[in-house]
Formats: sequence, C-alpha cells, structure tokens
Amino acid sequence: MIWWVPIFVGAALLIPVTLVLRDRLPALMRNLCLALGAGLVGIGAIGLQDRASAVEWVLVPSVLAALTILHDRLLFAGEGPGRI
Repeated sequence: MIWWVPIFVGAALLIPVTLVLRDRLPALMRNLCLALGAGLVGIGAIGLQDRASAVEWVLVPSVLAALTILHDRLLFAGEGPGRI
C-alpha cells in the first residue's frame, strides 16, 4: 500500500508541470520537476514488484526520468503536436 504514495506524488507533480506551468517555468526547473516526478513514479512502480533487484531499483527511476524529459522535448518542440 505504501508504494502507491510515490506514484501519486509523482503524478501530482507531473500533471501541473506538463499542462499548466509548462510555459511559466524556466527550462531547467521544468526539466528537474519532470525528472523528479517521473523518478517518483518509477520508484513506486518498482516497489510494487516482487523481488526487484538492485539494478532495477537504480535503472527504472533514472531511465524513466530521462525518457520523460526526452518525451517532453519531442512533444513540445517547434510545431510539435503538443503546441497550441
């Protein structure tokens, strides 16, 4: 039950940063918030797994954080689909 907490906290950080605060935050702060939120979701997700190895505890949050920043840059770049 406790592993759901970082998932909800990470999602609560990701949603406003992505949808509401996207243009108001500096790029570095936005990337840090996205990485932190995605890392929290990754920690919660790996915590829900049975017998997760130490490698998974390191890789899942870090890879998810990096892919979230990459996804944000690709989706909102130039005239990307996320631009209004």
